[in-house]
Amino acid sequence: MNLLPALDALLRESSVTGAAAEMNVSASAMSRTLGRLRRVVGDPLLVPSGRSLVLTP
Repeated sequence: MNLLPALDALLRESSVTGAAAEMNVSASAMSRTLGRLRRVVGDPLLVPSGRSLVLTP
């Protein structure tokens, strides 16, 4: 459950850096959190598209 606020921030910001700033953590910590989310869900969830992240189909 502690991954849900991070997912929410990632979805709103469409950026690891922006989500990290919102959650007051480092970008590398948010990147690791995205990695954990991907493992838990079994899907990439968010993929790079230009300078932002977009949801996978």
